[in-house]
Amino acid sequence: MLLPSLRDDERPDALKAFATLFSCMTGFALLETARDALFLSSLPASRLAAAYLVIAFVTLTLTRLDKVLFGRFAAGNELRFSLFFAAVVTWLFWALAATADARVFFALYIWTGVVATLVIVRFWTALGTRFTVDQAKRLFAFVGSGSVLGAIVGSLTARLLSELGPPQTMLFFAAAAFFVSALIARPSARPAPTIKPPEPRQSWGAHDVVELVWSRAYLRRVAIVVLTASVTFTLIDFLFKSTVDRLVSPDNMGEVFSSIYLGLHLLSLVVQLAAVSRLVRRFGVNHAQAIVPLLLALGAGAFALSGALYFALAVKVIDGGLRHSLYRTTIELLFVPVTGELRARIKTFIDVLGQRGGQALASLAILAMLSLNLGDGAVAVVVVTTALSWLYLVLALRKDYLNVFRETLGEEITETRVRFPALDLASMETLLQTLSDSNDRRVLAAIDLLGEQGKAHVIPALILYHPSTSVVLRALRLFRTASRRDFLQIAERLVDHPDENVRAAILPVRASVDGSAWEAGLSDPAPVVHATSLVGLSAAGRATDAQRMELDSLVDEGTEATRTAIAVALHENAAVGRAQLLDRLARKPGLEPRRRALEAMRANPSLEFVDTLVSLLTERELRDEVRESLVAMGPEALLQLGRALKDFDFDYAARRRLPKTIGSFMSDDAARILLECLPEEIDGLVRFKILSALGQMRRQRPELELDETTLERGIDGSVAAAMKLSAWRKTLEQRLDRDPARETKAQAVLIGLLKHKQLHALERVFRLVNLWQPNEDLPRIFRGLQSSDPQTLSSSRELVENLVTGARRDALLSLIDELDSGWREKRDERSYYQVLGELVQCRSETLSALAVHHAGEIGAIELVDDLRAAQPGLSIRHAVVIDQVLSRLSATREKEAHDAG
Repeated sequence: MLLPSLRDDERPDALKAFATLFSCMTGFALLETARDALFLSSLPASRLAAAYLVIAFVTLTLTRLDKVLFGRFAAGNELRFSLFFAAVVTWLFWALAATADARVFFALYIWTGVVATLVIVRFWTALGTRFTVDQAKRLFAFVGSGSVLGAIVGSLTARLLSELGPPQTMLFFAAAAFFVSALIARPSARPAPTIKPPEPRQSWGAHDVVELVWSRAYLRRVAIVVLTASVTFTLIDFLFKSTVDRLVSPDNMGEVFSSIYLGLHLLSLVVQLAAVSRLVRRFGVNHAQAIVPLLLALGAGAFALSGALYFALAVKVIDGGLRHSLYRTTIELLFVPVTGELRARIKTFIDVLGQRGGQALASLAILAMLSLNLGDGAVAVVVVTTALSWLYLVLALRKDYLNVFRETLGEEITETRVRFPALDLASMETLLQTLSDSNDRRVLAAIDLLGEQGKAHVIPALILYHPSTSVVLRALRLFRTASRRDFLQIAERLVDHPDENVRAAILPVRASVDGSAWEAGLSDPAPVVHATSLVGLSAAGRATDAQRMELDSLVDEGTEATRTAIAVALHENAAVGRAQLLDRLARKPGLEPRRRALEAMRANPSLEFVDTLVSLLTERELRDEVRESLVAMGPEALLQLGRALKDFDFDYAARRRLPKTIGSFMSDDAARILLECLPEEIDGLVRFKILSALGQMRRQRPELELDETTLERGIDGSVAAAMKLSAWRKTLEQRLDRDPARETKAQAVLIGLLKHKQLHALERVFRLVNLWQPNEDLPRIFRGLQSSDPQTLSSSRELVENLVTGARRDALLSLIDELDSGWREKRDERSYYQVLGELVQCRSETLSALAVHHAGEIGAIELVDDLRAAQPGLSIRHAVVIDQVLSRLSATREKEAHDAG
């Protein structure tokens, strides 16, 4: 029933959460049954109030010590460790239970309450970080059913064990269930797909959390709701257990509790599967939760008036059937709109303080009633009072719940900003009210949101009478997209609207009813309306040759407003020659017409647009939209971009924008193209952009498939390049003592450039390794290697030594330490002129040009042959430089040869 609502991308997380909660609640059901049976068989029910107080005190204390107890463990593993800890301690109680000491059973009661709060709070906090509000509404019912099913299995197991042995046996199996759930549990948050970790946030103290909860109306009301609900549930628990204590003998406690709990959990399962999801979607979160206190108040009131035992049992049935199903699901949904780190801190505080603080207040009330010798009827009256208070609070919470949506709609960046769910009735009412807001920006935001949610049909057609042109145009466009027809009569009245853009926008609407509307629009004096009519006639196949020529003329010579109108009309109408017209519009000056043309291209993708779009990558204002348009063209466009990137003669201004554009496709094919281009790329800036694009893809898609062989080749090639640059630089530096005349300005620039390129090659290595190991922050380590602080440098080097393995590590350490390595030739094997000759013939034109110039400076006639070998395939400027130096050196060599002869 619930499983089909799971989507493929949600299924792993939801099933994992279901299994964890199932196993965990199996253990809790066994633990609670054993706890109640052992406690009431050795201690009077009046001691329950003291136990509640101690539970509240211990839980609140452990919450404050949470960081000390769990801080040393890896972030995200707190839930798993908590479950392991619960298993170990429960096994310890199983061993101690054999003593039949009442103090052990009192401590067991305390332990059960403490571990239940801490583990369950941690589970739901971790789960809430994984799903949006919409997902939570669909999935929490399914995940929560794991809790109920686990409780049923635990109660059934307890029922069987109660016939086979004493309640102590249940403790062993409860611990085993906790251990299994710890093995199943996954970390509370997904591994961050970012290389650089976020900056650490200022720590939050208890005072800061209390102040924040109290200052926010929504958080404050949620905290009071949890507190009041906890008081109510504790009073009902005492009422039920004191009744059982009076009526059941100690020897039958285990059997009675296991049977009652089994029945309650079966009822809870029915509610969870059959009602929770429907109630939440039908009535909203607040009204769905209000059902729980309402039924509890009615049941407790009936018991207070009649004193009949079956009414007391009915109250417990309502409690047991709804607390772990409807109440738990709705209370967790109240926390989901609060996002980020704030949610985890606020939820933990509210859950623990609310539940255990409420338990403490209820305990004090119970102790007061016991001291006054008041009976169960008085307890029932207090239950009615707290349940009605809870009912009022949860209904009053609706206003603040909706205000969270209003804050987001108004674009107020707050810590409690929500992620919009699929709209329920209450949220829909809020948006419809916003349509009459005096602030146009809010109205436009409401229209857009309703459109995104597929609710365009609920927007009143009368909104076309809105005084804002922007609102009317947005509504018209949405109505047409949604194929609405109920606004046509109102639309007819917009023919004489004072704004020409509205008159132009209404033409397609009128033409859908009366085809002659296009001809009527030609007589409108506004160029925008006239141009829209020409496009409409062309699309309808009724344009004359003169009209088509006029449309061509307007594309070339019309105003920006006219070209914008043509682009909008082409977006919505398949006019004759639309692709050519859009292509021309995109190349014409004017930002708005070109943006509209790009929008039309995205809506009507064609490979004919690729060349134009690539040329527009040089336009900063349009670059993002151009990339979106290219992505819309699909895989064929990606292949064309890949061919352009491999073409070194392609326009450089556009080519250096191609890596990021290719990366925008976010596909495995895009990554493959970038990786293939990397080893062959000769331009340093383009290489850097390729690596940046790959890094961005890896951050956004950690599961991205990158060919390991290509990565290895790229890493090894970059290491070899860095080693070669290092060897060249050191040879040039260390040969100066043999001939001081070589120390020229060009030589100093050449050495500096070699050092600069060596640094970039080393950075390239780190970026490539980071693509292989995305969970490590290697770029940050690289920055640490350049630090002037010895401790930072030493720490970074140590990380390299431990993160990189094999010969590659030795080469990197060699580069870092500037030591010799087998990855490069020994510097003594090559002369100064040999290195200079290699630089003359290298692929880097900048290095080659500097080496040529330096050869001319020092009269290196030994390099004439190298200069001649470097001539083919050079740029004109570089060839001229070589020709000049070659002529001078050739003349010098001939003169020396003549003198020697």
